Amino acid sequence: TPKGKVRSALRLHFSELVAIPGRRELLMLSAVDEVLLRVDRTGQLLGGLRLNRSELPQPEGLAFLPDGRLLVASEGAGGLGVVRVVEWR
Repeated sequence: TPKGKVRSALRLHFSELVAIPGRRELLMLSAVDEVLLRVDRTGQLLGGLRLNRSELPQPEGLAFLPDGRLLVASEGAGGLGVVRVVEWR
């Protein structure tokens, strides 16, 4: 900060946590930070994806389709909510 204080770049307020089908990994969604993180069962970070606020204003939910594609649900920006397919691999 301008006053020399150190602040974390991420706050990691998770809104959703799901197990990845067929893997020993989890997806964690942080609406506050607009990120989707992939971790193993011990919490080791395996990857991450920054989400686009214009497409997903407040991402809150995750679900997998039978074919393995990932859906992210978001509250709308002053309107209807949206659901998007997100490439996460």
